[in-house]
Amino acid sequence: MEEEEMAYEAVLYEKDDRIATITFNRPEKLNALNNALGEDTLAALKEAEADPEVGCVILTGAGRAFCAGADLSGRPAQPGETPPPRPLPGTRSTRETTPEYIWKMQKPVIAAINGPAVGWGATVTLLCDIRIASDTARIGFVFVKRGWSPELGSTFLLPRLVGVGKAKELFLTGRIIDAKEAGELGLVNYVVPAEELISFTRKMAREIAYGPPAAISFIKRGVNMGLDSTLASVLEFESFAFPVTTGSEDGNEGVKSFLEKRDPQFKGR
Repeated sequence: MEEEEMAYEAVLYEKDDRIATITFNRPEKLNALNNALGEDTLAALKEAEADPEVGCVILTGAGRAFCAGADLSGRPAQPGETPPPRPLPGTRSTRETTPEYIWKMQKPVIAAINGPAVGWGATVTLLCDIRIASDTARIGFVFVKRGWSPELGSTFLLPRLVGVGKAKELFLTGRIIDAKEAGELGLVNYVVPAEELISFTRKMAREIAYGPPAAISFIKRGVNMGLDSTLASVLEFESFAFPVTTGSEDGNEGVKSFLEKRDPQFKGR
């Protein structure tokens, strides 16, 4: 399939082989988050979600950083002045944010963490379904260093990935950890050499992208639901999803290909 590119101001959007790659594109600012980056990322995610020719999304950064957190180059509050509430970058009239959208979208999102990911840059990876880090990556939840509290679901998700005690340590100290420690903690799924990051990520993304869309959507939704639900609720959800998928054309193809000892050819039906 011929590669396609869509034009945005602060991100690059590429579509190829059923994979949409969204690249934060402010390398001169280490891809620090401003309103344009937040809004373009959200718009690109929505484009990928709506495109039937996209089965998986990769989120990464241009240059040597993934995302260096919020862009603080604007005018700071003056002494004695109470700053106004900080707007949520990537927010439109519904106040929907990029991390919230990643969480609820049906298609899996893989974070390819190519360099430093701190603050918002670290938080957004938690909402992704899989995290793959370059061996040059560093991750830090540095909010306390700025006098801020963590945001966008990080206090919900980080303890579930690394444990309560370690999550509190990372939040309370704002310590930046390297890729090796992130892998040991389970914060990332894989750590790979920098030069292999994109090829490794694309290989996994392609495997997912050519899978059965309905089953993949139900898997993502079911696992996410299980984080803050009851066993009874999840069992009820699974009792709905299982017959839908097993009775579909893709479900029949999965069984047929197994019996015929060949790779399945899923068609999204």
